[in-house]
Amino acid sequence: MSTFTLLMMVFILGIYFSAMETAYTSFDRILTVSWLRSRRFGAHIVEILSSKPERFLSTTLIGNNICNVAYSSLLVLLADAAGIHQIWLVTVSPIIVLIFSEIMPKMMGYYLANRIVRYFSFPLLIIYYLLLPLRLLLLPLIRVLARKDVAAGELLSGDSFQIRKELDQVLVGAEDEGAATPEEGEILSRYLDARDLKVRQIMTPRTQMVAVPVDMTPAQVRDVFRKCRHNILPVFQGDVDHVIGYVSARDFLFQHHSVRDVLQPMHAVPESKKISDLLQEFKTERRQVALVIDEYGGTDGLVTLKDIFEELVGPVAERWDPAAPVIKQVAPGKFLVSGSAFLEDIHDVTGWQAKEGDYNTLSGFLSEYLGRIAELGEDINIDTLRLESSVGLRGW
Repeated sequence: MSTFTLLMMVFILGIYFSAMETAYTSFDRILTVSWLRSRRFGAHIVEILSSKPERFLSTTLIGNNICNVAYSSLLVLLADAAGIHQIWLVTVSPIIVLIFSEIMPKMMGYYLANRIVRYFSFPLLIIYYLLLPLRLLLLPLIRVLARKDVAAGELLSGDSFQIRKELDQVLVGAEDEGAATPEEGEILSRYLDARDLKVRQIMTPRTQMVAVPVDMTPAQVRDVFRKCRHNILPVFQGDVDHVIGYVSARDFLFQHHSVRDVLQPMHAVPESKKISDLLQEFKTERRQVALVIDEYGGTDGLVTLKDIFEELVGPVAERWDPAAPVIKQVAPGKFLVSGSAFLEDIHDVTGWQAKEGDYNTLSGFLSEYLGRIAELGEDINIDTLRLESSVGLRGW
């Protein structure tokens, strides 16, 4: 084999490595799932090489450097045999390598990434196994350096907004390719949005808590459970700032226990705690409810496992009443609406639009409109809208 032929082979191989490196860092990884499901050509090879980035990175980088060294050596031999002065090698060779072995292959790898990884990965897989001994010598050092970088926080130092935007694009791509259902995408999106929320943002405020005193009779407790339709109730002694535990509805279904007999300890958390951390605590300690306390140690509200789930997956139906609508049409043009219902939801169901203001719920709007709390049975006329305040237990 002539030196020139060997030079051309090395040059073409260098082009291949440059293109594959860029293609594997640019192709749409969501497509791999779709390719595997439909048994597309090259899908399993792409999965092997892309499942661990060091596989294709180490192979292409080592291969590219070997080609560059071999190319330079062969070019010197060819120039000496042809009697070409070495000054031409120093000026012309880097330009040729830069344009034809770096810039053009990388541009091609970027714009044709999805096609290239599917149809041209088999040679790379063979080279991956051929270079395995050399990789085994280099990878331990690379992993040590990578761990130090991650420990220093370099991996997480990017713009969080950009990362969130990229994740949204991945979710859209997954749904388009059938790798994830819209419901799964919504749950993951909700989780990404909610993981940094604080407990105070999802808790039931103290003013909306339904709690019972420790000296209440079993019959009275059952009556409260029946009206509020909760599974658990906080128990206080004296006032709501002194919650001493909680009771479960199942303890009062058929038995006549006193509140103290079935009282369970209440876990307390600060209002600034992240709900992702609280969810982990609930899972580890097998809890489903926690009392939220303010900076002074007083009761600020209540948070349950259901509150966290609703933030992650949307509304969760109560076991007592699977429907339990917040906004319910009871007759043509007549609706039963909870005071805690959001004005946006009311508009979606009824078509009524409240005036803009510093409020989000119906009760907030009425308090702003009246300048006071609406009285029981009061008729309120707002333009063509007639409201009647009725009794009800506020709850979570």
